[in-house]
Amino acid sequence: VTLLPPGVAVRGSGPGATVIGGRGPARAITVSSSSAAQPSALRDLTSKGAATGVATEQGAHALLQNVVIRDNTAFGIDVGASGVVTVISATLFRNDVAARSFGRLDVRNSIVTQNRSGYVATPADAVLSRYNDLFANQEDADGSVAKGAGDLTVEV
Repeated sequence: VTLLPPGVAVRGSGPGATVIGGRGPARAITVSSSSAAQPSALRDLTSKGAATGVATEQGAHALLQNVVIRDNTAFGIDVGASGVVTVISATLFRNDVAARSFGRLDVRNSIVTQNRSGYVATPADAVLSRYNDLFANQEDADGSVAKGAGDLTVEV
């Protein structure tokens, strides 16, 4: 699935009912064109089974809300340079890396678990994590990503 026009929103019937992905595609979902004024949005769905679950190309803006991003062989979420992604109430699990950011990634009220690595960021401030639960990852974040306000590191 490629989201091209700014402001396009894909709303599923719920993460257990709407699943995008499959075996082997490089990217299950690509946000390739959007703006801060009209971000693309993914809501109420699951992205799984690709190399990358959700990728944003350079400069794209996206909102991911009430989504499950799982079982991707490389990245759950991959934010391109100058891309901006806001993640609210998501579950990121069983990915190699839950989320990598070269742009801006804001994650809140989410669960990040059973990944090799939770967050990877370049530069160090490319990830803002708030009120998330990061647990049972081999590494919750690379050394450049600071624990966010209200973040937990235990199963709740």
